[in-house]
Amino acid sequence: MELSTCLTQLESSDLVRRLREEDLAYLIKHALVQDTAQESLLKNDRKRLHRLVAEALENLYAERLDEFAARLFQHYDAAGAKGQAIVYAERAGDVAARLNARAEAILHYARAFELAQTDGENSETLIRLMTQLGRAYELAVDYDAAIALYQRTRELAQTHADRALELAAMVQLAKVWAVAAVRYEPTQAEALAREALELAREINDERAQARVLWVMMLLNLYGAGGAKQGAQYGEQSLALARKGNWREQMAFTLNDLFYTYLNLGEMARARASLLEARALWRELDDKNMLTDNLSASGMDHIVRGEFDDALAIAYESRALASSISNQWGECTSYMMEGYAHLERGEFGKAMPAFYTCIEIGDPINVRGPVLMAHYELSKAYAFLGDMERGLKFARAGLERTRSYTLGWDAWAYAVLAEVESARGDWDAVENAAREIPDEPTEYFFERFLPIGVILIVLLQARMERRRGEWGAARARLESLETRLRASELSLFLPDVLMERANLAIAQNEREAARALLEQAARIAAEMNLRATRFQIARAQFDLDFGTRAAARQALEALLECVPSDLRASFLATTAARHILQND
Repeated sequence: MELSTCLTQLESSDLVRRLREEDLAYLIKHALVQDTAQESLLKNDRKRLHRLVAEALENLYAERLDEFAARLFQHYDAAGAKGQAIVYAERAGDVAARLNARAEAILHYARAFELAQTDGENSETLIRLMTQLGRAYELAVDYDAAIALYQRTRELAQTHADRALELAAMVQLAKVWAVAAVRYEPTQAEALAREALELAREINDERAQARVLWVMMLLNLYGAGGAKQGAQYGEQSLALARKGNWREQMAFTLNDLFYTYLNLGEMARARASLLEARALWRELDDKNMLTDNLSASGMDHIVRGEFDDALAIAYESRALASSISNQWGECTSYMMEGYAHLERGEFGKAMPAFYTCIEIGDPINVRGPVLMAHYELSKAYAFLGDMERGLKFARAGLERTRSYTLGWDAWAYAVLAEVESARGDWDAVENAAREIPDEPTEYFFERFLPIGVILIVLLQARMERRRGEWGAARARLESLETRLRASELSLFLPDVLMERANLAIAQNEREAARALLEQAARIAAEMNLRATRFQIARAQFDLDFGTRAAARQALEALLECVPSDLRASFLATTAARHILQND
């Protein structure tokens, strides 16, 4: 019987339908019919036909192989052609990764990696596939799967005495453990990174050395060594990456050098690192890391008092993160938005942003941004007179901080102390302050973001003032002010100047206090820091340096930005009542 006759009979039986395509093509209408037809073939015949189909697709669509990569993988895999199956599985994974189809990317990379292990592929192929699969797991926020993959791969490498593969797995595992916002295991990460660095140098793998040194920078950024040690590792990593022109590693290292330089107060270098990294992420078309870079840039603008720029960056970052289903990026962008609004006293916009940060970040275990949102919500509620919720968020933030072992305990205790201070419970303030290490300011700058450092150091100075240790408090505050001015960290100057004014009053230096408050008021006005301007105006009024009318004006400007459900509690605070008492 001729083929055309058979096809006609199949069509009349409603088993197949001819497609309206240029080439002769039919669609089998029932999956069971297709399965039955395939199963009727001998195994070797099925394999042969799958290979023929794959080869035909390659010839027909030679210019569109990415589009057909998944189908080509399926046919070559069914044909038992491992080499071609690996090639197209990886290619299909790459296509899915570019489209941020993470489940599909994981499926294809996992099969490619599985086949490569059984097909005796070389270390380079196994390393590349492991890295791609691990990255897909990480972007899907499945860090447990990523860790398990790296551990299994290391065991596999040890079994086959494949030192290059073992090194790659060690570096990937150390990286996950080194990131404070993910699965932070600093002790294990440091031991593994040192072992990996020794092995990388032994086998003269400079690319792996660059990656390990980057991991060691991350460990020291907020860890034991501090930012100075971290900068040394980061700069070594960058030098090696530049030497080899390894663009992706250059981008990773530059991206995180920003935080190192930020903590060291080297703002020009911090911004330059971010901008160079951003250009590289655009060149590499890595939208996930571009999102991360934009969020970091938001922090850069915030600490300089450039709030409009910070908000524009936060919105750009969120739009990009949303377009690629990057919840981590969305979470971080909301945190940055919250900070930018909060510093301008826009509580009605800041607090919902922090809540959304927590809502998005909690289910996927984003630690750093979610903790910072707790810290800021606790302070905001306390400032606005809702002590119950302020204390609730402060205690929840402290509990989370301890459980995450991030090393942020001093920051969390400083937040708690600020809330207790607003409540007027100085015994509780002193208890919280005692939990903070008695270390110089530089120690904290090397281990915390500036936002946390300022809170800690101002608490230290305040406690010294209350104990009558005026010389120590003055030295601490003047040193802090000098650093802030040199580092362009303009945002924090009014708070430091206000604390210096409090110290001057304690020492009966009224004219010095007046000058300090006037200076603080000018800076706060330039940046439109409503809450800070209110605090300064209130202090000036209390000390007869300013009028009730000026204080009232600052209060009303701030009240416009307070959520309606918190206005009553804010107006009931001592600061507000004192200004309004004769109205």
